[in-house]
Amino acid sequence: MLINSGAGADTLHEEHVIDRLHERQLEHLFSNMRISMVASGLNATVFLIVLFKLLPSDTLLSWYGALLLSLLPRAGLLFAYKANSTRFSHKAWTRLLLVGFFLSGFIWGISAPLFLTDLPPLAQAFHILLLGGTLTGAAVYLAPLYYCFVCYGLAHILPMQLLLFSMSADSMYLAMALILALFTVLMFVVAWRANQEFATLSLLQLRNEGLLTKLDESEYLFRTLTENTASAVTLIHDNRFVYLNPAAEAITGYRLEELENTLFTKVVHPEFHDLLLARGMMRLQDPNSPEVPRRYEFKILHKDGSVRWIDFTPSVVDFQGDKAILGTSSDITDRILAQQARQESEERYHVLFEAANDAIFVVGLDEFHQPGTILDANTLACTWLGYSRDDLLQIGPREITHLYDLTYTQEMHRRLAQDGKAVFEMTLRSRNGQLLPVEISAQTFTFKGQRASLCIARDIRERKEAEKQLMDAKRQAEMANQAKSEFLASMSHEIRTPLNGLLGMLQFIRMGDLDAERRQYLDVAINSGEGLLAIINDILDLSKIEAGKFELVNVIFDLHSLVYSVMEIFRFPAQSKDVVLRTDIAGHVPQFIMADQVRLRQIMYNLVGNAVKFTNNGEICIVLDVRSLDDRQVELELRVQDTGIGIPKEQQERLFEPFVQGSSTMDALASGTGLGLSIVKRIVGFMGGEVRLESNVDQGTTVIVCVRAEIPDQEAIAVSQSVAQQISSPLSVDRLRVLVAEDNSINELMIRKSLEKLGHDSVCVADGEQALDLLRQETFDCVFMDIQMPKMNGTEATKHIRNQTFQEIDPHIPIIALTANALSGDREKFLAMGMTEYLSKPVSISDIAAVLAKIFSGEMISTD
Repeated sequence: MLINSGAGADTLHEEHVIDRLHERQLEHLFSNMRISMVASGLNATVFLIVLFKLLPSDTLLSWYGALLLSLLPRAGLLFAYKANSTRFSHKAWTRLLLVGFFLSGFIWGISAPLFLTDLPPLAQAFHILLLGGTLTGAAVYLAPLYYCFVCYGLAHILPMQLLLFSMSADSMYLAMALILALFTVLMFVVAWRANQEFATLSLLQLRNEGLLTKLDESEYLFRTLTENTASAVTLIHDNRFVYLNPAAEAITGYRLEELENTLFTKVVHPEFHDLLLARGMMRLQDPNSPEVPRRYEFKILHKDGSVRWIDFTPSVVDFQGDKAILGTSSDITDRILAQQARQESEERYHVLFEAANDAIFVVGLDEFHQPGTILDANTLACTWLGYSRDDLLQIGPREITHLYDLTYTQEMHRRLAQDGKAVFEMTLRSRNGQLLPVEISAQTFTFKGQRASLCIARDIRERKEAEKQLMDAKRQAEMANQAKSEFLASMSHEIRTPLNGLLGMLQFIRMGDLDAERRQYLDVAINSGEGLLAIINDILDLSKIEAGKFELVNVIFDLHSLVYSVMEIFRFPAQSKDVVLRTDIAGHVPQFIMADQVRLRQIMYNLVGNAVKFTNNGEICIVLDVRSLDDRQVELELRVQDTGIGIPKEQQERLFEPFVQGSSTMDALASGTGLGLSIVKRIVGFMGGEVRLESNVDQGTTVIVCVRAEIPDQEAIAVSQSVAQQISSPLSVDRLRVLVAEDNSINELMIRKSLEKLGHDSVCVADGEQALDLLRQETFDCVFMDIQMPKMNGTEATKHIRNQTFQEIDPHIPIIALTANALSGDREKFLAMGMTEYLSKPVSISDIAAVLAKIFSGEMISTD
């Protein structure tokens, strides 16, 4: 590369300058390469178009194609350089460019031997001029890298020069050869001069850039030290601001131009004017005087009128042959305000500490977060404990804690160390031994540089007394609730026992040969007894719900059959009032579902029963539809619509409360307990559903119930049907020998007759002792055991059997509990005592058949 002579060569001794010059040469070449490639392509295209008809087309097109292909290496170099110019060294890039430009020049050069001799004179002149023009462009473009121009120019013009000299016999060609040679030399000289000028100019620019860089670095350092610091830097001469950095704007609120050449007292608070002027004068006269403070703290006036505190550090410097003060200032307003706030906080803390209505202790903590001595205490704490403040600060929490609370208190301190705070109760012991129950709210904090725990003790003697009274009241309420449960159990027993005999005997009579009139009378009597039983069940269900012991028992059952069976119960009462009873089950309602069949029947029974009760004409329609359905879940919608008397709007909400009925008109038309809708709503709530009521006076009522149920698979349905078939076919059970332990003669007769009609033998006893004696002497298949009997009740007798008190008795004999109790938890209680099954009075013959089929078929399906 020709850079070794000319102006500025003496500056090339530094290696980095040479590298920068090479970079500029390459950058110049690559930045203009696109233009060079386009110009070369255009020149070739002009050559092709002008001479196409004068030259063989195959040869001309081949040359044209070769020329265009020669541009591809240059394009590749350009792309590679733009992507990563540091991939190769400067010398490597130069060599690659030499090859590329030599190839382009060579292709232009061979156009002379290929085409010149075949052209007419005028076309030959055009050919020579075109080569000269491209050489001129190359001299301008490739001058910064002179060697590239030399390679390109020689390959470009030498073949034409040699061809013309070979034709010099003709004077015209000789003249053309000489002119072209002279032109070529001129282009090489022009390129050389351009190379030197480029190098000189580039070196000058590099030198200037170096100087500017040093200047920029100095300025940058200055600006970094002054303008980018958070502290304000000011130069004060003759009590005026000469220089201020940008930080001064933030501190004072003034723009720099507003402060330059103004008295510094413009921003100083008036109470500090004289003091700062005097100290500034002393600093200028004797900078090292020990009487002059090294730092000042004073107030300034911000432009917005607020007062700021400044920490000012001055130093004396020379400025234009005189002395000036160069100072740095920091805004310490937050620090001053924090100090003032801390002082005020300490004062408030002291006031609150002493004026609090609670005793307050500050307990020191050691490195293991264990309590040490008491560091501080308010007056109330001293009064409670009977210590003077000095005496209290000599002891620790252990000396004032009741003995029985020490272990618990240590656990609370562990929680305090882990969480940083804790709330607990403990008992303090005063100096005279008096015990004081308190609630401690403790939190760790720093007290005078030491980790400590702030403990606020609140006197809870009144609360403890209130809690004791509350516990007594709760105990009394529980006793009252227990008394209510026992009363309900007793009432249930006393009512169910005669009702069991009444319904049983009526059922036996109905099994006989009766005419239609007597059968109708018996049906009315049985329905009346079942109505009384429904009232008892409603009261017991309400008791279960209020006790929180209401449970759902989900089984697989036929939903359609359930709806039709409920309808059949009320068909006769409806027909007697000329009311049409209609059922509408949507086609996509699944036949079998898994839900609590008993509770769903109870819901339908109550709703249809109410509709029949309050409808004197028209119709009652029970509609069963589906709100949503998928593979496993179904949401059912049951609508009971009637054309009865309706319910006023203001009374509709209250109907869902226990023991509430509608208007006096409704009371006059029908009787009832008012429990039906309340129980329906609560059962539906337990089933995850909802109940709505729509009614207008004299237009009828619609009750909508929505509940969710599971859809069982076909295998589960098949198993359920098989078990139900076994339970519903009691005759499939072999003849059994049954012991009946029942003290009530009516119930004993009813159960014995039921067993006889089912084909079983029975022996009856009146108490548990007789039952045990008979079991020791004879063999029985099972025992019907009444719970409440004289001498020995059923649970005691069962315990003797299961515990093998008597070796002659089979401890695994099935025992069916008979009880008039039907309260919440009775079934679970009796089964836990060892009973095999449980029947609640009144007991029907179908109940007895089902429980025997269940036990002796080996299937355990709920029948309650």
